[in-house]
Amino acid sequence: MSIYKTKSGSWSVRYRDEQGKQHQRTFELKRDADTYEREQRRALERGTWQDPNLEKAKLSVVYGDFLKTKQALKPKSILAIESLWRHHIEPVFGEQPIRSITMTQVTKWITDSAVGESAHTSNVRITKAQVQLSSILDFAVDHGLLAKNPIRKSNGKVNKIALPKTDKSRPTVALTPEELSRFANACGDYETLMLLAGLSGLRWAELIG
Repeated sequence: MSIYKTKSGSWSVRYRDEQGKQHQRTFELKRDADTYEREQRRALERGTWQDPNLEKAKLSVVYGDFLKTKQALKPKSILAIESLWRHHIEPVFGEQPIRSITMTQVTKWITDSAVGESAHTSNVRITKAQVQLSSILDFAVDHGLLAKNPIRKSNGKVNKIALPKTDKSRPTVALTPEELSRFANACGDYETLMLLAGLSGLRWAELIG
């Protein structure tokens, strides 16, 4: 590492990272350059140095790379990952730099999803979305984009938010005999089966088993 005075009178810090790539930053005051140089040297020695050029990496970009590592999964599993991202994670964090995501923001996101004015998502799905967000951030850590996952506790476990028990179930709507008859008739060859299902309450596996 080196600190030198430029022709304009400012102070420049020049150093190389672990891969030998050169970095440079300029300061008006020498004391600021000295402080920055010490911070970068300490981070490199401890193995916690982060490329400052990656500070603005958005979560949506990281998610794209994350999804590529899941292509060996079954199509159903990939669709589940994409659904959680598209409906729950992307609208809130998609365009946010990953280094700016905090546990406070995640807590608000989870709480709003559970009890906010537009809350309509089950607690199970909310928890799955949080776990998936944590997996994306783990991916960022593994690839040197983050020093640590902000939503994991010191013991390494996901810091899951306790969700209130709320009744988000849809009201049960029963068909009248006339409606059931019209529905079964519209099913053609399955008319008898649909009548049996509607009158007995048997599940599909029980009907065909």
